[in-house]
Amino acid sequence: MFLGRWFGIDVKIHWTFWLLLGYIAYAAYSAGQPLAGVLASVGLVVSVFVCVVLHEYGHALTARAFGIGTADITLLPIGGVARLQRMPEKPWQEFLVAIAGPAVNVVIAGMLGALILIADVPARPLLAEPIVNVSFLAQLLAINVVLVVFNMLPVFPMDGGRVFRAVLATTMSYVGATRIAVRVGQALAIALGLAGLFVLHSPMLAIVAVFVFFGAAAEGRAVETRARLRGAPVSAAMTTALYPVEADQPLQEVAQWMMASRQDDFPVVENGRLIGLISRRDLEDAWQQHGPQATARHAMRSDMRPVSFDDDLAAVDARLQEGDQSAAPVVSGDRLVGVISLAGISDFLEFGPWRRRVHRYASSANGFAGASPRGGEIIDAEPI
Repeated sequence: MFLGRWFGIDVKIHWTFWLLLGYIAYAAYSAGQPLAGVLASVGLVVSVFVCVVLHEYGHALTARAFGIGTADITLLPIGGVARLQRMPEKPWQEFLVAIAGPAVNVVIAGMLGALILIADVPARPLLAEPIVNVSFLAQLLAINVVLVVFNMLPVFPMDGGRVFRAVLATTMSYVGATRIAVRVGQALAIALGLAGLFVLHSPMLAIVAVFVFFGAAAEGRAVETRARLRGAPVSAAMTTALYPVEADQPLQEVAQWMMASRQDDFPVVENGRLIGLISRRDLEDAWQQHGPQATARHAMRSDMRPVSFDDDLAAVDARLQEGDQSAAPVVSGDRLVGVISLAGISDFLEFGPWRRRVHRYASSANGFAGASPRGGEIIDAEPI
């Protein structure tokens, strides 16, 4: 559910968040609280998640200062997630981005403490009613302090774990620092999960620990993947057996071509010039919207920026992961020589060493730049 857009970042609420609010309201009602008490309990949870959103904005706006965008911020029952396009690999930048979130909670806690002091001054008895609910603010203050302490635990990929990795990365490689941070984070996640189940009797803490454990493993794999891709050229993973389709070709024919080949992304040409790219998903969406007699022009993406065949594969993979496209045309000079896709990069990771040897052999034997890919066509790629 879309909540709003502030500072150029969409804020969303996952549908399970409403289950949490319903549970809180039911628990308060079952405990015999009046309607005011039920609303106060729900209000406290909502206020906590407002603090969580501000926490995530701390990460997002600090990352923006380093040229890193944020796709959106999503509220979940276990907290908030800011989907940064990437994490900075410079240790001091990651340190600042990671610590910015807890720093926001420190500021919030300080402001709440000041409000509590103001509400408790000697002049207060002169008022018919207190200006603020001191008990409510005290609870919110305590929760923000807990958020700071919890988030700063060296449990990767939580904020403290990222700070831990950033510190390690100042004395070792980024990949090595990530491996250590993942192992420490997973060990602490297991400890937190056991403590949540058998000591604190908090199923929510155990659930958070499970997410953290698998999150650490996933991010560790992502860092290892980037390290394997770094230094490899796009030409080592691109598809070169291309069969372009004409812009005015019916989608029914394009679909038949897709089903008859292993090609997932088709260049679209007009008068011999590349004007777009069609993926299987694009074809399906256009088919449902316009019907099988619509043309390839209705399904193509014309905003695809081409990449060079000798670009760094890690950078291109990051670009594809960050955007809403899974493929991009590959050019050599002004000529189309292939298509690079996330599926092709996945194949490269699986068969990388063998493909590297084949690529080196082909390049040294034939000279890549002047050769036309077998099975493909040479197309003017200037328009994109």
